[in-house]
Amino acid sequence: CIHYLSRYISLTLDSDGESNDQYFSAIWGKLSADILNNQWKSAAGVVEEIRELIDSGVFGSALEQLHQRTWLLHWSLFPTFKSGNEDVSKFVETCFLTNYVNAIQTSAPHFLRYVVAGLILNTGKRRKTDVTELTRVLKQETYSDPITEFLESVVANFDFDNAQEKLKACSDVLSNDFFLCGVKDAFEENAKIFILEIYSQIHQCINMEVLGISDLDQVKKWVEKASLNAKVENDKVKVIVSSSSVHEQLSEKMNQLLSLNNHVNSVCSQEN
Repeated sequence: CIHYLSRYISLTLDSDGESNDQYFSAIWGKLSADILNNQWKSAAGVVEEIRELIDSGVFGSALEQLHQRTWLLHWSLFPTFKSGNEDVSKFVETCFLTNYVNAIQTSAPHFLRYVVAGLILNTGKRRKTDVTELTRVLKQETYSDPITEFLESVVANFDFDNAQEKLKACSDVLSNDFFLCGVKDAFEENAKIFILEIYSQIHQCINMEVLGISDLDQVKKWVEKASLNAKVENDKVKVIVSSSSVHEQLSEKMNQLLSLNNHVNSVCSQEN
């Protein structure tokens, strides 16, 4: 079935190889077929192709493109969370593009659950600018659940006791969510790493028992996974966090400026 669909897709292209409305419809069909056949790698590639086609601005009005982006976000949940692949960086990157943030806020605020989940799972590749942006969006929305409330407790309120309670509440939500049930254990582990990351930004000396962590080997593993500039004492379950280097601070500022520049360019292109 997929073989014949691929042949049909190639026939829908214009004589010069350019995409058209028929091709655009057919490629959505290819994504559906890949999902039904659990072809996750192919589905992820098709998601990227559809995103580029939508962002080209050729297919449909602005309102239709809004609907297309909303649908694409939902369809992308399949290759992101059902494939068994722990790399969610591409999904997170898409969610924070200006047009997709607008789509979520306008058409699908409930989707914020999956954006938060992706951000938490993206340990090691998580950008501070994304955390800040998502916290800002959550403050503007009325939608909430234990997963979004967990992020707000950690980042907006620095209430780590409440964050621990929200993390416990997340367990039932994750178990009953079709897309997130398979990443429940990974989410809970990375959520604790996330707490460690944020806690380390406001405390030079961290007593891990305060964060509900007592396994020394586990602490060392999380410190390494989070790429924290820290060391674990052998006699006490603590993490000593040293100040970031000038190079790290400069790199972070450059990433913030790059993100701001992309946002301005996106807004200017829409106005034009």
